[in-house]
Amino acid sequence: MGNIADPYEELKKWRKRFRNFFPEDFEREFGPVVMEDVHPGVRRKKGGLTVRVKLPGFSKKDIDVNVTESSIAISAESSEEKADLRKGSYRRAKKASAFRRVLALPEPVDPKSARAKYENGMLEVTLKTVSRKKGKSLRIK
Repeated sequence: MGNIADPYEELKKWRKRFRNFFPEDFEREFGPVVMEDVHPGVRRKKGGLTVRVKLPGFSKKDIDVNVTESSIAISAESSEEKADLRKGSYRRAKKASAFRRVLALPEPVDPKSARAKYENGMLEVTLKTVSRKKGKSLRIK
C-alpha cells in the first residue's frame, strides 16, 4: 500500500494554477496558501496538532468529540425549555441548537492522546501526531 493521499492536494494545485494565471491579483485577493486555508481550525505545533472550534452557547456536557487516526468529528446539541405562567395565561418556549463538523487531519494522530479543553465558548483539542509506518516490501517467489 502507498501513502495516504492528502484530500486537499488538488485544492492546493488549483490555487497554484490561479496564482500563475493571475499573478498580480491573486495574493491581494486570496492571500498566501497556508495550512489553515485547507484545514480550517487545525494548526501544527511541536509534536502534534491543535484543533480549535468556536461553540458559543453550549456547555461541556453538550459536546461530543470523536477522534480517529485521520479525522476528528465534533458535535454538540442543547435544548432549553422555558415556561411562564402569568395571571391566567401560560406561555412555553423551547430553544434548540445543534452543531456537527468533521475535519480531515493533515497528518495521522494517536486517538488515545486526544485532550480537550472548553472555555468561554472555545473548544480546543490537542492531538499527538504519529509517524507513518512504511509498508513491508514482499519478495515474490
